[in-house]
Amino acid sequence: GHFDERFIRYINIISAEARRLNPKNKTMIAPYGTQFTQPDDLYVQQLERMDLDIIAYQDEVGVEKTTVDQEAAYYEGLSKAHRKAGRAKIWADMEIFRFEEQVYTSALLPAPWERVQAQMEAISPFVEKIIVYAYQGMMTKPGGIARCGHETAEQLYTNYQNWLRTQK
Repeated sequence: GHFDERFIRYINIISAEARRLNPKNKTMIAPYGTQFTQPDDLYVQQLERMDLDIIAYQDEVGVEKTTVDQEAAYYEGLSKAHRKAGRAKIWADMEIFRFEEQVYTSALLPAPWERVQAQMEAISPFVEKIIVYAYQGMMTKPGGIARCGHETAEQLYTNYQNWLRTQK
């Protein structure tokens, strides 16, 4: 539910070194275990102490640790904690894959567009940006010179592009 103190110290050491090497770069982590996070006062205090620009929480739908129906509540609580802390921006690291059979032991395949769209709709009110976990092989531009992934990767790309055009 909370970050380990050793992790917070590690983050701050690594962030300080990253800023020393290139002060213009942003620091980001993408922790898993989103469904266990407790965005309470202790969590807010931990956020205040971490030298991070962005936390992109993994939504964990692809690994079947959470469902689309549960996501909004998780991200809403995290969003409130981030606003209260006034520190790191909140992003989502959205899983656009599914497993062919058993989770973790079978091949990754692109998720159906309907699920991906539902994930975006559930998460977007609470985060500044959504990034995707494992774009390569999950989305492939049709006709590209470097086809990658399952044949449904082109369909997921096309569906996303079609949806994106309606958002402008």
